[in-house]
Amino acid sequence: MAITQIPSEFISTNAISGTIIADNAITAVHIATNAISGTLIADNAVTAVHIAGTSVTATQIQDNAIGTGQ
Repeated sequence: MAITQIPSEFISTNAISGTIIADNAITAVHIATNAISGTLIADNAVTAVHIAGTSVTATQIQDNAIGTGQ
């Protein structure tokens, strides 16, 4: 079966929504480096379950950034 591709200039703005894209169809290889910034990530979207256990080290935490909550 041949794959048919449609050039992007023939796809109107906002024509493709999340309901049209199959689950797991977009992976990291499809996203350009630095394409997603903090402004594009919803508040509270990234939680501890999304961060590998050894990803955050002491060198990445500013002095006095963590308090006791008192």
